[in-house]
Amino acid sequence: VLTSQAVSPTQRRGVYITVALILALILIMLAGFIHKLKSPRVLSAEELRINGLYILDTPRQLSAFTLQDQHGRDFGIEQLQGKWSLVFFGFTHCPDICPSTLSLLNN
Repeated sequence: VLTSQAVSPTQRRGVYITVALILALILIMLAGFIHKLKSPRVLSAEELRINGLYILDTPRQLSAFTLQDQHGRDFGIEQLQGKWSLVFFGFTHCPDICPSTLSLLNN
């Protein structure tokens, strides 16, 4: 059994340095972990696609048009000015592609 008298001052200093270095390493790792938790997660393009991102083509400039809305009133490009707009032409009745496409847009 070693007593405090059997440990030389050099050994004692070595133990203190070792303990200090281990504590410093733990503090550095803890600081890195906290920094990682607080920084926003930046997803790659592939991760965004896996998580459901749809990248649309470059928008096209619309020329003047007139359609009819669900109330029978005229609907034109004037109603779209100054707003983000997504225009999709689907059908209210078709057996295959329309329900799945409208479901995708709904999500």
